[in-house]
Amino acid sequence: VDATTLLLEGNVYSGKKDPETGLVHSTGCPLSNVQVCLMRKVTYGEDILQNCIETDSNGYYKLFALIGTYVYPKVQYSGHNFEPLNLKTKSRHDDRVFTYGSTGIYASPTNRKDGVLSQ
Repeated sequence: VDATTLLLEGNVYSGKKDPETGLVHSTGCPLSNVQVCLMRKVTYGEDILQNCIETDSNGYYKLFALIGTYVYPKVQYSGHNFEPLNLKTKSRHDDRVFTYGSTGIYASPTNRKDGVLSQ
């Protein structure tokens, strides 16, 4: 960890998809020992695996992203499918629903300060 990286952190919970809206909501039950990998978005080709970690007993993980890159957490656990919760960002500048699949999350000090890297 140094001045060129930013903390990307979060929790992994079991979730439930609303059959009517398709939105995913947390059940509040944390999942431990789930592999979370930091992926870096690239313009062409496959996204690049940066590093992986397992969640703790509270479902918590922390990874470090290089400033100026677009990244996202890839969550893997045998027999399970994962997708981000449908949350509003904590950013005071942005009221969009939090999704990162197509663009990634921009790793910047402003996004860190505004909580965008802690979803």
